[in-house]
Formats: sequence, C-alpha cells, structure tokens
Amino acid sequence: DILDDVINWGNGASLDDLMTVTYEAWIRPDTLGEGSNGNIFMKRGAGGSTLQGQVVFVTTSNVLRFTVFHATTVLARSSVNAAITLGAWQHIAITWGGSTTATTIGLYVNGVDVTGGSATNGAGAYGSNANYNQFIGDSEGSTRCFDGGIALGCIYNRVLTQAELLNRYQQTRSLGLRQSS
Repeated sequence: DILDDVINWGNGASLDDLMTVTYEAWIRPDTLGEGSNGNIFMKRGAGGSTLQGQVVFVTTSNVLRFTVFHATTVLARSSVNAAITLGAWQHIAITWGGSTTATTIGLYVNGVDVTGGSATNGAGAYGSNANYNQFIGDSEGSTRCFDGGIALGCIYNRVLTQAELLNRYQQTRSLGLRQSS
C-alpha cells in the first residue's frame, strides 16, 4: 500500500556519491504516488530544502524523472510524456555519466530510450549524499511514497549501455511478475 512499503538499504560506502551510475528496477505504479511524485530510488536527506543526493521518481503526465542535487541548480532529466504505464509492470533504467550536463542522463522503459522530456543542467558543487541512506519506494522523511510494486531493484556503479539494458529487460521479463498486487 502507499503508506508503509519501503526498503532502507542503509548507508554503505559503496552507495555513496555514485558519479557514474545505473538504477534499474521493475515497477508497477498504481498511481503517481504521494504528491504525484512517487520515489523509486532515493539517496538524499530528509526535507525538501536539503540539496544533496539523487532521486529517481515518477511524476505527472506519467513521466520518469531523475534529479541530482547541486548547490546552485538541480540537474534534472525527464522522459517523454506517457513513458510510464499505470497498473502494468515495466522495466525501468536510468543512467548518469557524472556530468552536470543533462544530456548525460539516459531514461529507459523496457529497453527503449524514452529520454526526451525536459532537461536542466546542474550548476554548483555536487551535494554529497554520503551521510544519507539509500531508499527504495519512499524518502527518508516518508513524504514521496511510491504507490505500487517495485521488484528486482539494482544499482550499478557504472553506466550500462542500451544493449546491456535491453538484455537485462529480456532476461528478467520471463520471471512472471503478476499484474495484481
């Protein structure tokens, strides 16, 4: 349900300040989540004013979005509208090459590049997330609950290629994720 399903992966050093990263999971959003911003992956401090960390979430117009917090301007990239289908399982992946340039972010659904929505380059120092826990399905402050299912969440400390992501999608789609909760 939307109220209490969250995984706290803790604050291991291997998850801190990943400057090249791939986030991957199967998701089945029932709605866009709390505040129409349901977090899938989040490693950031509690509260909206803390400009530190990285967040992967679904938002209005069924968009997949990735943000990286910098001191002056938040680096952000969105998918095209309707990239995410409510009520259905889909494989998502987000890649980031570590730059403040939004074009270094890739957004994929079922192995297909859906990058193409809004893009904002980051500015200022990167806001370290080393002091914060990695969450799946919510935020540390429990203010952005994901409403639906999340399965097979992975974080890689490198950028996977589109061919690798398509292969991961094809390898895992036969696992038989059920459409109902």
